[in-house]
Amino acid sequence: MNETSKKRKSRFEKGLDSEPGPWIVRATVLFRRLRAELEQTHGPLTLPDLASLIGEPKSTLGNWTHGSGQPSVEAILRCMELLPPNRRIEIMDERRILRVYPSLENPKLAHDATIVSQLKTILRGPNGLILVRGDNDEAVTFVANALGHSSRAVSRQRHTEGLDRHLPDWFVPVPGIIYLDNLLGAPLDREFENAWPSICERKSSFVLVNGLGASVQRLNEHVRLAQQSLVVVADAIRPPALQAIRDVPSGGHLITVFQERDRIRLEIQVAA
Repeated sequence: MNETSKKRKSRFEKGLDSEPGPWIVRATVLFRRLRAELEQTHGPLTLPDLASLIGEPKSTLGNWTHGSGQPSVEAILRCMELLPPNRRIEIMDERRILRVYPSLENPKLAHDATIVSQLKTILRGPNGLILVRGDNDEAVTFVANALGHSSRAVSRQRHTEGLDRHLPDWFVPVPGIIYLDNLLGAPLDREFENAWPSICERKSSFVLVNGLGASVQRLNEHVRLAQQSLVVVADAIRPPALQAIRDVPSGGHLITVFQERDRIRLEIQVAA
């Protein structure tokens, strides 16, 4: 893993950098949203009014409102205490506040109990190659990361690594995966070439690669790794068809993703 990848991962996980990363943005959005809601309940609020309600200096509240610093958990809780319970739930459920948690138990996938059961069986396997394809990038990314989260739940001893092109600002990231902040083109290729050898050397039991393309050369590398690890290769640009993985000794599966309104439908094919 190169130094750029390390810094990017550290920024996201810690949320302490001066750059407005996802954690800082969400806390600020939530604070502004709660302040607006309090004004609906209590009438117009000046900074001194708000300071008296939640016990924070008005200068601090002004900084938080304008995106400087990060609102404290205690201040957020005090704001929420002043709202009706139903409004607290509605506000926290807004997509700008709580990211989606991709998992097999999420209603987007859990509507098909048979498919979920089959996926859990696949995830219990020690190795193999899983191709995930579909026309909708959001749906493919959701399914790929659902497999990552659920793999950790199904096999708690499983160590997870991998690369995902997307910025996890709308979904909860899988621990161990490096997210490449929506990189495209040459920068994306460089990140892959720098990180992939280390991932292969560590021989993690679960490897996820999403949104990085599926060239023949890369697919061959994934096939080799799949002889010792469970490897998921996902891409909305349709990776090679099932015949491309028929020679994997440990077996392979092709998952096709279909977005249908508020749910995702999956089809699973097995390499014979």
